Amino acid sequence: CHHCEKSFQSNFHLQEHIGAVHLGVTMYACPVCGKRFGYKRSLRRHLRLNHSPEVFQSLKGFSA
Repeated sequence: CHHCEKSFQSNFHLQEHIGAVHLGVTMYACPVCGKRFGYKRSLRRHLRLNHSPEVFQSLKGFSA
């Protein structure tokens, strides 16, 4: 990354990092409460920790 010198194995992950960390892009929104995230993994963690297990399981296959 030319902003912070962090390295990535793929261009996709580099672009995702630049958008989420340096540009503040939040492409992933929680379908339950609307909270937004820069990384899909952060949204999944949020769902698992903040909403009922039933909600998490029902949304496991959703495409975000």
